[in-house]
Amino acid sequence: MHGSAKANDAVKTDAGLAIFDLDGTLADTRADLAAAVNATRRALGLKTIPLQRVVDAVGDGVARLLERTIPERPDIPPSEKRDIWARYYSAHLLDETLAYPGIPTLLTRLKRLSWRLVVLTNKLDDAAKSVLDGLGLGKRFSLIRGFVPDLPLKPSPESIRLIVRDSGYNGPRSRIWMIGDNHTDIRAARLAGVASCFCRYGFGHLNGEIPTVTVDKPSEILGNLTL
Repeated sequence: MHGSAKANDAVKTDAGLAIFDLDGTLADTRADLAAAVNATRRALGLKTIPLQRVVDAVGDGVARLLERTIPERPDIPPSEKRDIWARYYSAHLLDETLAYPGIPTLLTRLKRLSWRLVVLTNKLDDAAKSVLDGLGLGKRFSLIRGFVPDLPLKPSPESIRLIVRDSGYNGPRSRIWMIGDNHTDIRAARLAGVASCFCRYGFGHLNGEIPTVTVDKPSEILGNLTL
């Protein structure tokens, strides 16, 4: 009984729920994503492509990433391309990836203010957790959710509804924020009826979506969430 009361008290102290995207929001993963795409292309007998072409294809999960960056080989099953990509990426996902400047400080300050922090990314679940742990950020989050079969990807609003439910947050809905650098994040937030923060410093794009607020660097996020 005593333990239940303490757990309930902990939930009541949540200042809000901050749902972070990963690629382009918490970390600059561009170089390693592009290297994995080009390693896959080479394995399939294709020439490499520029980094920007890969960056433009990021945001909707690995299946769409490979569909957009390896259109020349429709004869190869998507699962085979994904397996080649995943083998390479899992061994090289921290070669050049770094947290954006100011992210560790931001997370520390949010935790001190009793915000509940979670990650919702279209990145493969194992890769997402490996990147965050490798950057020393994994323990800052109460829940990290990447893509796993049978769970929806952003921009489905169900992806946000599920992570809100599974996070244990039961505070005001007005204090739920989706923080990301891509239209998939902002659209998911809009459809789910929660606030959104667009990170212009990342490498995604709005594609016509209108966020609640826009920031140019991580240090601006906290002030916008606590207005």
